[in-house]
Amino acid sequence: MKRLFSGFFSLAAGVLLLIQTGEAQLFQQQFTQTFGPLLGTGATPTYLTDANYVSATPSNSQFTHICATGSSTTQYMSMSVEAAGVLAMDRVSAGNGALIRNFPFPGPPTSIRVKFDFDVTSYRRGGGGTTSNYVNFNIGTSFDTAAGRPSGGFAKFGIGWYRSTGVDSFWYVNNINSGTVTGAGHFLGIKTITFAVNGSGGPLTYTSPAGASETLADQTWDLWVGTSKEFDDQAILDNTQNMSAFKIVNGGGSNAIAIDNLLIDYLVTTDVNEPTGLPRATRLEQNYPNPFNPSTVIRYELAKESDVRLGIYDLLGREVATLVQNTQPAGRYETAWEGKSNTGVPLSSGVYLCRLQAGSFVTMQKMMLLR
Repeated sequence: MKRLFSGFFSLAAGVLLLIQTGEAQLFQQQFTQTFGPLLGTGATPTYLTDANYVSATPSNSQFTHICATGSSTTQYMSMSVEAAGVLAMDRVSAGNGALIRNFPFPGPPTSIRVKFDFDVTSYRRGGGGTTSNYVNFNIGTSFDTAAGRPSGGFAKFGIGWYRSTGVDSFWYVNNINSGTVTGAGHFLGIKTITFAVNGSGGPLTYTSPAGASETLADQTWDLWVGTSKEFDDQAILDNTQNMSAFKIVNGGGSNAIAIDNLLIDYLVTTDVNEPTGLPRATRLEQNYPNPFNPSTVIRYELAKESDVRLGIYDLLGREVATLVQNTQPAGRYETAWEGKSNTGVPLSSGVYLCRLQAGSFVTMQKMMLLR
């Protein structure tokens, strides 16, 4: 284990794990409770109305609204080919579908980070034809319960795909405000998307997904795909709005997309005037790479000295490996896991949960081991 200088709930195979939430997290959902049929031609629509995921008085793991245009648009909860729970959104024909999360703050954040895994490979309805379109991700003051793409907002981007005669070709990212496209030619696969937005009134410095220090100008946003920065300091749409709502809209084409490990939190920044450079919040980053074989790196930050336990659990809630168990001072840390149990036995392919407990703070990230 190497030191780097410087309650949401989750359902897993019927086991309810109660997780206390740190103040840095606004929303976290890993979609471990699955619903509905596998996606496929002729599948019966299953709308995402279960109380685990949608509520008018949401916890920080629930959406506020689900929106669908008639029966032509469906939001499935399905199992992936790797037997991992994801949010699969399938636009069957005409109309749009959307999920909305309104944040009930006394005062909205002035900077925000949205992070999730995006997959347009495993989930599709099949069939031929040619289609291209994108899914729209929006941050703004508030969004109505309509399924359509909002015309305004504070910041927004799209992730698109192109399909030629039933063959998936590539995905791209789109600055919806300017129409600029980047990433064209990237082949399909599971990508980790990080969206950093700054409306604080001045420049901010944060640690990028690549591990480097990044400066983000006021009233702008950055977009990362994995460790590659696709958009830098893009202008926001409307500075009269704030960041009190988030909306996902799938509107176009006939393919399905899948989203996993959705995290929305305050953008954790580095204060250049702070001599210690210590983290302002305790947090667990998504492991990298993910999926992985044979090993992956896990990074976490401690805002204060804490009794730390970092463990790996299977979906039955059993701890299969203990990576860290001691008292650690505030700082940034990383450790590697080689996909083995405490006794050194290689574990089988599947989904595992990395659980960080630091004092009373507990959080998790979902990981995929592929042999």
